[in-house]
Amino acid sequence: MSAGRGFQPVTSAAMQAALRRVAERHGYLAMRGPHAGKGNPSALIQALDSGKIATVLMADEERRAAINELRRHAATLEDVALADALRNLASQLADAAAAEDDDIAEFYGA
Repeated sequence: MSAGRGFQPVTSAAMQAALRRVAERHGYLAMRGPHAGKGNPSALIQALDSGKIATVLMADEERRAAINELRRHAATLEDVALADALRNLASQLADAAAAEDDDIAEFYGA
């Protein structure tokens, strides 16, 4: 949740919707019930807890350096699958940085 939208309790509909969106982006979908075909927050939490999904916490300058280095290194690789994986990591880090920037701008009214 963004800083500009304020804290919402974990049980709130807004938090459930946010978890559903993240789960869907990672391919964790509900197979039945009222949310069939949509993100499955329980499966997402289980994947996080088991280590199937990794989280990365980095300072802004570390993240920028990592994005640049991942992209630079990917461009030098002959192994297409590995190069794609590095580009994917760089893209996910860049998306996270952009979302954080949006949250900060929203918080400060920019």
